[in-house]
Amino acid sequence: MSIWSSAQTGILTKEKIEEYLQKDSTLTIDSEDKSGLTPLAYALQGGNTKIVELLLKNGAKVDKKIGETIKPQDLRTPLYLAATARKDPARCVQLVLEKNPQTLDEPVPGSWKDQTPLMAAVAQPNPSAEVIKLLRTQGASLDKRNSEGKSAEDIAQALHPQRQDIKDALKVVPSKQRGGLSNYIQGWVFSVLKYFNIWTPLNKIFGSSARYFYRLTSPTGVTPGLFDDEPQTAAQFKNNLDMTVKEKGLDKFFPPNDPFIKEVAENAAKLKDDPNNLLKQPNQIQDLSNLALYQPVLYCDDSGSMQEGSRWPSQKELIAKIANITSRAVPKNKGAHLRFINKVLTAADNLNSDQVAANVGFTPAGGTPIGTQLRNKILQPLIYDVIDANKPLERPYLIIITTDGCPNNEPEDTLRNAVLECAEKLNKKGYRRDAVMFCLNQIGDDDQAKQFLNNIEADIEVQKTLHRTSELLDDRYEDLKENGAELEAWLLVMLLSPLQSINKA
Repeated sequence: MSIWSSAQTGILTKEKIEEYLQKDSTLTIDSEDKSGLTPLAYALQGGNTKIVELLLKNGAKVDKKIGETIKPQDLRTPLYLAATARKDPARCVQLVLEKNPQTLDEPVPGSWKDQTPLMAAVAQPNPSAEVIKLLRTQGASLDKRNSEGKSAEDIAQALHPQRQDIKDALKVVPSKQRGGLSNYIQGWVFSVLKYFNIWTPLNKIFGSSARYFYRLTSPTGVTPGLFDDEPQTAAQFKNNLDMTVKEKGLDKFFPPNDPFIKEVAENAAKLKDDPNNLLKQPNQIQDLSNLALYQPVLYCDDSGSMQEGSRWPSQKELIAKIANITSRAVPKNKGAHLRFINKVLTAADNLNSDQVAANVGFTPAGGTPIGTQLRNKILQPLIYDVIDANKPLERPYLIIITTDGCPNNEPEDTLRNAVLECAEKLNKKGYRRDAVMFCLNQIGDDDQAKQFLNNIEADIEVQKTLHRTSELLDDRYEDLKENGAELEAWLLVMLLSPLQSINKA
């Protein structure tokens, strides 16, 4: 385990920080890992406010840019990461602003197109008006323009023309007084108290789960419509799943009293006593049941370059573990679908982890037409052929992509276009655009591959349905593989990340 893994999975403590720093004299609290991320960056990306606060209190630099030690450099600031956090972005922004960063209007070059934190906040698929108010109150500029010549207001008008709350937030007048942030918070007492759970009466009403803030909790038993943060029984898990279906807009897949939901809930209730399940905390089991709502598809790179180093064996072990985690709470005979860029598989649907591993016993060879084959091998047969025949999709999809290099034998924007085409086709057939979500991951440390993935990650349109995992999968796997529980906790966080931003709005 490393300081970066501990920050990412939420188990970092002050004692652990001291232990890591004492063990390695070259390590600092702001050190970057091989992915170019600091511990603070991992905490901010995941919206883990407890760890963010811990790191800042223990000396993490509020203006330390990430990716300064890698090529291509990343150079996003903590405030930028806070403004785009997957969970609790308002609280993350507040914590960073309390440290008076000098990078309030710092543009991020390269793939990020000179966006400031304010522009990045506005460009989110579902932007938070509270984040924008916090930044504007602190003095974030409306005059700054990105490399395309657009201001934050231009971006808001282009992407969210119907969001009056965003337009109003951008009009907030910056406070010129010292303590302006506090004055702002006092002016928005109710919304901030709801967000941060710091008012005693609200604490009694609102659950402690950061992931499901605004969900009300029931102290005992099951109360329909009230989310249980400590589910134990099948009835409690089913109630939580029903709420998740409603919140995420998945009613089209799971109508009331759907037997699939019932069986997932029953399986979830058994997991706490399953010796093979290392994810035993109630919130982790709830996450496993939420993950079971999605049909996982493992889309793996088997190009010739995967023979370098430990890329191929690491991918084999990782996808087997992912297949296990994603299917842990699903009904019998359900599992992960497996596809490769080059190799053609038969009978590779609904596989368990052993079956996934058994299908990787070959030598990788060939190119990387990753976008072309995504469409040909996954989107066309699994999605388009079904909806074009006016048949229903059984479940929403989570397509987990692993690759070690840039695409070849196809234009570089083919993957991007395939993702956008999928969203558009779903929309035309009456599905939500995010009924198919993508999780994009890098194996190996190829610089060109990193730049390719950076460009995709920075694409505002693609962000709506695709999440790029920040760390290098094989590197993090090597770090955690000796500790099964921590490895599974990290993979669960990674797999849930694309689903965090989905909501019914």
